[in-house]
Amino acid sequence: MSDPTPLIDPHAHFYNEASGRADWRRVNAARMRAGDAMGVAYHVVSVLGSYGHRSPTYFPSPQDVTQGNRDAWMMAEADQERVRWYVTVNPNHTQHALAEIMRGVANGAVGVKLLASRRADDPLNDPICELAAEHGLPILHHVWQHRTREWPNQEISDGADLARLAARHPRVAFVLAHLGGGGDWPTPFPRCSTRRTCIRISRAAVSTAG
Repeated sequence: MSDPTPLIDPHAHFYNEASGRADWRRVNAARMRAGDAMGVAYHVVSVLGSYGHRSPTYFPSPQDVTQGNRDAWMMAEADQERVRWYVTVNPNHTQHALAEIMRGVANGAVGVKLLASRRADDPLNDPICELAAEHGLPILHHVWQHRTREWPNQEISDGADLARLAARHPRVAFVLAHLGGGGDWPTPFPRCSTRRTCIRISRAAVSTAG
C-alpha cells in the first residue's frame, strides 16, 4: 500500500512584481514545474515584501510586508490545488505584524513566516508566537548555522536561540528552515521543553497542508 502522506515543500519563496525582477513570473512558473517533476503536492509560499527592492529583505517596511502577503494570498487563490501560504511578519513592527496575522487567518494562511528581523529568542517575537498558538499556526524560522559572528542585513539565529523561544511557547509548532544546511541543527531538539514539542517541530510541515 502506498504512503498517503503528500510531499510538501514547506519553504517556497515566490517572487512578485514589487521584487523588481522582470522575470518574476517565469521564475515562479519554473519552481512549479520542478515541483511537479518531483511529485510535490503542495508548495507553502511566502513572499518577503519586495525582496530588498524597496526596503531591506529582512527588515521590510510595513507597506512591503502587506503587499507581499497580499500577493502570496492571491497566488494561493489562483492555484488552490497546489499552493498554500504563510503570512510574513517583521517582528520589529509588533502591531502591524499581529494585524497581518489576523488578515492572514481570515484569508486562509496556514502558517507564519517569521523573518530574521530579530534573533529568535528576542521578546519581540513573543506576541507573534502567542497569536500563532491561538490560531494553531506553525511558524517557519531560519535556523541552521552556528552563529560565530554577526552577518549584515539580518538577525541570524542558531539552534539555542530557537530552543529558548520554543520553550517559552510550547503550543507552537516551529518549522526549521535550512535544517539540512549543517551547523548546529541538532541543538533545538534536546533543548525543547518536552519531547512532544520536538515532535511538533519536526512534523509541522505536514500539518501546513491541511
